[in-house]
Amino acid sequence: MSFDISECAFNLCYRAVEERKDLSCLWKLLGSACTLVAQLPDIYAHLRVRRWLTNSSSECEEENEFLVLDKENVFQQGVR
Repeated sequence: MSFDISECAFNLCYRAVEERKDLSCLWKLLGSACTLVAQLPDIYAHLRVRRWLTNSSSECEEENEFLVLDKENVFQQGVR
């Protein structure tokens, strides 16, 4: 249940950031949601995110691909 709630919080913050990337308060909430997920047990501490969020690719056609982040990478996204 806590994973479902944490994932929902992340998804809502993620959708808000997609709409308004210029609002730093939304990025802070997204980071907090990542940190919340990273505190879960290893089996639950993963997220499926679009590549543009991780800054791992600069090619436009790959920006909409999804990546699955493990616990360590979720935490790294939260502290950025």
